[in-house]
Amino acid sequence: QITVTERDVSHRYEYYEIIKRKNAELRKLLQTTEQYKDALMSESIVMYQVNFSKDTIENGIYQRKNNKMYSALDTVGISTSSSYDEYCRRWQKRVSKDTIEDYLKLATSKKIIELFNNGNTIVSIDYRTMDTQDTEMWIDKSIYLSKDKLTDDILGIISLRNVTERYRQEYLKQRLEKNIRVKKLYIGSDRSPKAKAFAV
Repeated sequence: QITVTERDVSHRYEYYEIIKRKNAELRKLLQTTEQYKDALMSESIVMYQVNFSKDTIENGIYQRKNNKMYSALDTVGISTSSSYDEYCRRWQKRVSKDTIEDYLKLATSKKIIELFNNGNTIVSIDYRTMDTQDTEMWIDKSIYLSKDKLTDDILGIISLRNVTERYRQEYLKQRLEKNIRVKKLYIGSDRSPKAKAFAV
C-alpha cells in the first residue's frame, strides 16, 4: 500500500506550477521571436538566428534578391549551419578594406555576449561588401539580443538590410555641396582681389 501525504501533494503541485510557468515563459519567448521576425523580414534581405552562447547558427542564411533565394553559407563554402565565428571569418574576405574594422566589431560570439552583458539588446554596424551574387552593396547589420530564460543562452536575430541607396544619396549630397563651395570660391575670385590672390 502506498501512502500519499499532504507534503507529497504539495510538492507535486509546486512542481506542476513550475512546469506551467516555464511553458508560459517559453510560449512568450517564441511569440516575441516571431514578432521580431515578422517585423524584420519585410525590410531585410537576409535574416537568421544565432545561439551566441553555443556559437551556433540555428538556421540557413539566405539572401532575398529579385524574388529568388541565394545561400550565403554556400557562398563562403559552408555546406551546413555551423559556427557563427567561422562564418564571419570567411565572409570578411568579401568586405571592403575601408569598412572591415567596423565589420569585425560584431564578428565573434564572444564580442556580442560582452555587448549584451554590458546592457545592449540591439547592436548595429554598417559595412560595404560583395553579396552572394558578387554585387557590391552597403549593409546595415543589426542584431536583436535576448536571453533564453530556460537555458540562460544568449540568442540573437540578425537582420541585414541593403542601405546602398542611402549611401549613394549621401555621396551625391556631398558632391553637390562641394561643387557649390567651389563655384562660390570661383565667383568670389572674379569679384574680390583678395579672393583672387587667395585662389592663386
